[in-house]
Amino acid sequence: MTSTSNATNPVPPPWYRRVTCVILVCPGCGTEAADDDNGPVPHYPTREEARKDLSERYGWRLIAREGEDLFVCAACGDKDDCARLGHVPACSQPARLDDGSLIGEVSYCDRCGAILEPSPRPAPSPAYPAAAPRHGDIFWDAAAFPRGQVLAAALARLMTRLDDLAVAAAWDAWPGDQTWRPAPRLAADPAADTAAAHEIINAAHTVLAWHHGNRSLPSHGIQPPGTWRDRAPRSILDPAGPRDELVPALADRRWLWHIEGMLAVAGTSDLLRQLGTDLRGYLTESCEHHWLPYQGDEDIPAHRQCLWCPEVEWTPEPGHE
Repeated sequence: MTSTSNATNPVPPPWYRRVTCVILVCPGCGTEAADDDNGPVPHYPTREEARKDLSERYGWRLIAREGEDLFVCAACGDKDDCARLGHVPACSQPARLDDGSLIGEVSYCDRCGAILEPSPRPAPSPAYPAAAPRHGDIFWDAAAFPRGQVLAAALARLMTRLDDLAVAAAWDAWPGDQTWRPAPRLAADPAADTAAAHEIINAAHTVLAWHHGNRSLPSHGIQPPGTWRDRAPRSILDPAGPRDELVPALADRRWLWHIEGMLAVAGTSDLLRQLGTDLRGYLTESCEHHWLPYQGDEDIPAHRQCLWCPEVEWTPEPGHE
């Protein structure tokens, strides 16, 4: 097929140049010749050069069909060879899919790729521990938070280890063939796991301390240096509340609320998590409320919220007291 640009003016401008080029379209399947490496359709100055290049580089060739010579692509040429000479049988190896179903040997033509004897695919077992991979990205400001790389590596290790343990548990519960059981993605290393867990716990402590008025970011280690007074958040040491009002709560009570918050975020065992739940229940039931009033807006009515526990009292609307 010849593609020629069309001039819209009788006298072309000085910068205008008419170019004639040739591209080839396979008469067998209707596809254009394409460069497998670079993608674009190759263009040629003449038909002869197009045929020469496509024959040498892309496997195009002449075939005889209904008394006519056709210059076809490699795939159509292979199909024509098989139609005249017969297929070249080959067998694929059995393959286990992610859902646990097994595809047996499949007979196919090694020349044209046609499936000669398909293998039935049985329905997967609903109890098979099929994988469902997911992934996500983590972003941080490396200039403001250079330790983000260390924290991200710790999180990646813990996520991988937890995933390995969950996958192993799923396969342990599977009574079927264990041949396709995946190997752990990460080798067990108690020291590395502990260090990663400490990084995450330290990050949780930092976030909670931030909410309680401690605006410093420890650079390393599980605890900032100094005494307990240096590490205690503002909610323990400062008698003033978030609005600079006096909060008449004993230091012991403040410590209990602080410990409850730490256990809620950094409880690393069922025992610690249960301890945190029980402590929260005790503190909530025996709370000596310190109320913080909120005027409300178009979305949230006026109310008051306890500084310590989740207790909320809504302000009655006028006329509904």
